[in-house]
Amino acid sequence: MKKTAVLAACVLGAVACGADPGVENVTFSQDASLFQATVTYTLTGDEPAIVTMDIATNGASIGAANIRALIGDVNRLVQPGDHAILWRPDRSWPGNLLTNGELEVSVKAWPECNPPDYMMIDISLGSQSIPATNRVTYYECADAIPFPGGVTNDLCKTDYLVMRRCHATGVPVRIGTSAEEHWAEARWTPHYVTLTNDFWIGVYEVTQRQYQHFCGSTNSFATPSYFTVDAATRPVENVMYIDLRGWSNDSSATNGRKLWPETGHEVLPYDCIGKWGHNHTNVLWLVRKITGMDFDLPTDAQWEIAARAGKGGNLPDGTAYVKTVNGEAGIVRVKRFARFFKNSQIAGNSQTNAWPAAEGGTAKVGSYLPNAWGIYDMCGNVAEWCLDNYGNFTTDSEIDPLGPATPAGGAIRVYRGGSWMRETWEVEVSERRGMNPNLAARDIGFRLCLTIQ
Repeated sequence: MKKTAVLAACVLGAVACGADPGVENVTFSQDASLFQATVTYTLTGDEPAIVTMDIATNGASIGAANIRALIGDVNRLVQPGDHAILWRPDRSWPGNLLTNGELEVSVKAWPECNPPDYMMIDISLGSQSIPATNRVTYYECADAIPFPGGVTNDLCKTDYLVMRRCHATGVPVRIGTSAEEHWAEARWTPHYVTLTNDFWIGVYEVTQRQYQHFCGSTNSFATPSYFTVDAATRPVENVMYIDLRGWSNDSSATNGRKLWPETGHEVLPYDCIGKWGHNHTNVLWLVRKITGMDFDLPTDAQWEIAARAGKGGNLPDGTAYVKTVNGEAGIVRVKRFARFFKNSQIAGNSQTNAWPAAEGGTAKVGSYLPNAWGIYDMCGNVAEWCLDNYGNFTTDSEIDPLGPATPAGGAIRVYRGGSWMRETWEVEVSERRGMNPNLAARDIGFRLCLTIQ
């Protein structure tokens, strides 16, 4: 027996870019004996679009966590034409039989330039010859990701790369910090920045297992980290900036190095010979090969906009460190969001040379609360390399800032967010420092970013 339900047509994404896609001819049926439900639809327009689906009863969604058992042309980029989605409600929703027919199906089409908030890429197959587009899926919220626990599942930290869309286009955001929030220094002078594009940023810092997928598990560069207990889900660290982006023997470049911003977002091919005759890993070249996307490190401004997540203070919850909120001091609130030296099992204080045991130091990514955009560990755990050359902030407002020009004496690169070995006040969203790109540290890793065009 098959039941037909009440249907709802497509809802378009909020930002128009090119010809908006549309959805027509939505149908729903369910085989009561097999439990399987079938949704068919027609994607109209001339361009492919990302398609998502929602199910509602009595006017209310049954919830993304109950609509995970989907196969077919959904949660991915779809070509115009007729398509079908298969759903097994019995595998994710207790109400598995929809016998009363009081059901609403919403099929939504999103232009590629205005995608849903989450993108997930299967990286477990490395560079095997599977088209990158077949590995990419999209979801409207973290709960829709099709694993138990949604985005918190360990698969999202190991075999998949999950990205969060940061809505930043045309919105002036104040970055830096002031004496009213903690203290004032030139390296974080408050000022406004405006971006002309939204961007994706990793929900998690890149983990050791993800790094191995990028580099190949047998490559000597694939296991650089010091902290090896629960390594798969702990952030990779001990990586140099040049391990990520490479350099060349170009004598016309500063110190023989071709590093951003001298060459835009170019990265050098894997195993290119470095200035002193040895190979560099060039991880971002491998990431691009596997995903088919031009991933890079975030700019200084992108990083802080993602860390602030639309909030105003210098802590991930939007409050100021120096303020008492609901009877709680700043340090109490920091502990909910960040791995730092007071909870990382380091002996003594952050200035000591003592290293914690292998089970100390970093934490599994996602061990602390996310910020308002669902992004984890923006403060603490490992600090994160950014694209920009390091320099003090000024009070000037900026549009798409690129950081200072390469210094004549060599480039010092920004890293952000503090780490497991830093003091409480060094893991704020405004925290930024600089380091030579050919150095590595046991408290510096990275997070991936991609501008949405």
